[in-house]
Amino acid sequence: MKKFLLTDEEIREAVAFRRQRHEQPELGYEEYKTTEALRQKLRGWGVEILDTNLQTGLVATIGQGKTEPCIALRADIDALPIQEQSGLPFASHNPGVGHCCGHDLHMTALLYAAKLLKDVEGEIPGRVLLIFQPAEEKLNGSRSVIATGIFEKYKPQHIIGLHTWPDIPAGTIGVRKGPSMAASDSVKIVVHGRGGHGAHPHKSVDPVCITGYLLTALQTIISRNVAPLDSGVITIGKITGGTAANVIP
Repeated sequence: MKKFLLTDEEIREAVAFRRQRHEQPELGYEEYKTTEALRQKLRGWGVEILDTNLQTGLVATIGQGKTEPCIALRADIDALPIQEQSGLPFASHNPGVGHCCGHDLHMTALLYAAKLLKDVEGEIPGRVLLIFQPAEEKLNGSRSVIATGIFEKYKPQHIIGLHTWPDIPAGTIGVRKGPSMAASDSVKIVVHGRGGHGAHPHKSVDPVCITGYLLTALQTIISRNVAPLDSGVITIGKITGGTAANVIP
């Protein structure tokens, strides 16, 4: 098997591609330019793109045409509805949209993994699926990929993905046994009080004070219900209440 490394020129190409995608981020199910850029690269290398009817995102395949053995490599391609303030020379050109979760890195890693695999395609006994998934940040993009039926047709034995992680040094890969990332869910809590003037708190029921106690108590869900060797997290990211500084809402 040939040496499985990108050349210096290919590395420069990969960096340029990643920065281009970083400049042109797109939200979930709106990744039309991103998908086309990926499609052009893959077609230029002779990689077969499957007809899945996905509007954004794509699935490609490399190997000797056999359905088994089969593994899948997966990356997400969408950006977040966040205004980038990094000051980078290749910062987002799309106001209010930014690749602040690393999906520009993910898709580039998968794209150039595809190039390496295509170079040794004759030595791959089965099939490798390359899944560029849309709308991960909307939490339902995986459903659109599953709905294409590719997993029923090709039945990959393994699906491999990764996520950039700023806490480990560049150039290294972090691996752990068992679950590594938390599933996420959201909760909305509405606290009702009885309004009044800030100078007469005894005549009201202050929902702001109640919320303060509630925020502290919520953390005991983790500290007193999750085993010390297990992991969990509760984050309250947004609080709203009241209309004026001297009025109890």
